[in-house]
Amino acid sequence: MIDTIKYMSVNYIVTEVEDLTMPEDANQDAYGTVDYGLGMIRLNSVQPPIIAWQTLFHEIVHIILRHSGNIDHDENEIERYAYGFLHLLKENPDLQKLLLKETK
Repeated sequence: MIDTIKYMSVNYIVTEVEDLTMPEDANQDAYGTVDYGLGMIRLNSVQPPIIAWQTLFHEIVHIILRHSGNIDHDENEIERYAYGFLHLLKENPDLQKLLLKETK
């Protein structure tokens, strides 16, 4: 798993933790959470790798929306975007290489 995600000049440290719960409800398990103030993305360490990546992209979509001023997020919509971005990159491995090469 990646250690850091940088978005809009903010570094978010990515950590995997056991027994991750939702910040607003400690009785509810979570796949992942993002703490904007601390610049931290936490992922539940017990999920399989593909689910961990899906969760990471889910949290990244939250970050993108938050930085654009969208505070209220529809979880179903976020999940669709996260799943779409993940599979777009997975199915097009040269996409990032070309983007970095052509936008230097």
